Amino acid sequence: LSPPRESRGLRARAVLLDPGETMPWHSTGAREELLVALAGRLRLEWHVRVRGTRKRSLSAGQCAFLQARVEHRVVNPSTHRAHYGYVTGSAR
Repeated sequence: LSPPRESRGLRARAVLLDPGETMPWHSTGAREELLVALAGRLRLEWHVRVRGTRKRSLSAGQCAFLQARVEHRVVNPSTHRAHYGYVTGSAR
C-alpha cells in the first residue's frame, strides 16, 4: 500500500521538551512546517526580517504554520513537560 501522491515527501515527528528546555534555532529549508501542541505549554519563536523576533504561545490542541526558510525554535517555558508534533512538506 503506497501513500497518496499528495502525501509523499511529508515528514513527521513527535518531540518531548522537559521544563525549561529549548530547541536550537533552525530552519526547515525549502520545507513548510505545521507544528501542533499536544500537551503542556510551548512558546514558538521565529525571526521576521523587518520586525525582528516574534513569539507565540501554544497550548495543547493549538497549531502554528511556518513558511519555508523561516528560522525558528520551540521553547518550553513551563515547569511541566511539553509534547508537540510537527509535519514538514515541500513548498510548491
